[in-house]
Amino acid sequence: TSNTCPITAGALQLIHKRAFDAAFNVAAMVDALGCSRSHLTRRFLAATASTPLEYLLQYRLDAARKAVLSGDEPIREVARRCGFASSNYFCRIFRQRYHMTPKSYRLASGG
Repeated sequence: TSNTCPITAGALQLIHKRAFDAAFNVAAMVDALGCSRSHLTRRFLAATASTPLEYLLQYRLDAARKAVLSGDEPIREVARRCGFASSNYFCRIFRQRYHMTPKSYRLASGG
């Protein structure tokens, strides 16, 4: 939005551009933006009501959920393509967020 601070705007831009790179994380955001982690978190939280890590994770999960629903690509490939370094971690986070495994989610949707 037009009233978003430059730090938050920069972080959002980085997330939307690099989220699916498994090596991209909050430390990479901080380096790219030239600010401290606490400053970034404080500004981002004020503008978005979530931390940079929560936002990045949700962005990845949204893309992964759509990919899980849209085809028969192996779950480990969905995880990798959506920026998760480990399919085990992806499955654990997916289950926490959606209350079922990615495979169960796919089957429940008729996939």
